[in-house]
Amino acid sequence: MLVLPIVNRNRILNVKICFKAAKKIKKSVKYNDVQASDIVVNNIIFSQSVYHNEKVAANNIMKFIRNSSVMNKGTFFVSTKEKDDSDLYDVYEIDYPGTKVTEGLDDLFGSVVLDLKNKIPDREKGRYVDFERLGITDHITEEKLEKLAFIANHVDENYHKAIIENGLESMIQTLSFLELFDCVVIEKSSIKLEDFQKVLNILNNIHSKDSKILNNYLNIALANQEAYSKLSKLYNIVYNESFSWIHSHSDKVKVKTPLAKKVVD
Repeated sequence: MLVLPIVNRNRILNVKICFKAAKKIKKSVKYNDVQASDIVVNNIIFSQSVYHNEKVAANNIMKFIRNSSVMNKGTFFVSTKEKDDSDLYDVYEIDYPGTKVTEGLDDLFGSVVLDLKNKIPDREKGRYVDFERLGITDHITEEKLEKLAFIANHVDENYHKAIIENGLESMIQTLSFLELFDCVVIEKSSIKLEDFQKVLNILNNIHSKDSKILNNYLNIALANQEAYSKLSKLYNIVYNESFSWIHSHSDKVKVKTPLAKKVVD
């Protein structure tokens, strides 16, 4: 399970990231040519490719998916073990991610594929997502946000040309790319930032190894807050409403306002 720790309104939330549209198309199956925990793109099998090695990385997975989809960019398949002690598996169908936007976004997509590939329902483990390490928002700068805001507010015609001339296409494409993912707050996993820091201060005073782990966790949560803030600014400029990529199970899905069409159509 991919977990995004993030500071929000004086709390640290833990958010599960997965694909919004992954479809389970086979359950408890076993084929001769495909094993459990594998990826199949246009009948090319990841475990049998040059991209596979002992320590599988997200960027290797994305290189495999993109380079194996040159002729056909439809869907691909991921097999996931049914149980730890079983050679049966479930098969998921996933939409091709579309045109590459940035290396960081590709690494996020590859991380979610890797998480699904390695998933074992009765032995699920959480792995933290660090947006700063992935470079998710490296291409979103204050200068570019100001340029985009000016175009959104003052350019009524030739706005596509203005976006291209100012090198802002990747920021618009980022919002579309993020729609591939579902980000749901994990219930009963949040903690008040103040309470967390009290515990951390105690552990820092005794120099325990746990203090290093918790400091790293907090740094990830703060970095994710900063990245999310950039995405929120971008979303607000484009759609003129608040960013709700992270949500709870009870949240209703928002419909984008027509105002966004001026920038993204």
